[in-house]
Amino acid sequence: RLAEKHEARFGRAALDDFLTRAIADHGMMPSEMHLDLMRLPWTDVFTTNWDTLLERAAMLQSTRNYNPVYSPSDIPLSARPRIVKLHGSMPHNKPFIFTEEDFRRYPEEFAQFVNSVQQ
Repeated sequence: RLAEKHEARFGRAALDDFLTRAIADHGMMPSEMHLDLMRLPWTDVFTTNWDTLLERAAMLQSTRNYNPVYSPSDIPLSARPRIVKLHGSMPHNKPFIFTEEDFRRYPEEFAQFVNSVQQ
């Protein structure tokens, strides 16, 4: 609800910019756990995290080439293995799924993501 109040007062772009600054993805580094996770033989990795730690860990582990998926329209065009960013991704893939309204509309607006996870 606080996010919705911020969005109502300052607009959606301001909310997403605030989250980008607050999380500071560029200042974080993948941990050994991220690297270990990306060494496993996943077909798809589904994440609700906005940060890019899994993508960067995938590049560092260099045993598998993961393709990022940022929107439902990317699914048919992307080869496996994939990292599917269900709620947006720092810094440019917005809006970030964050408000109650985002979650309420998610099953309709991101039906292809929902179907992929269910399969």
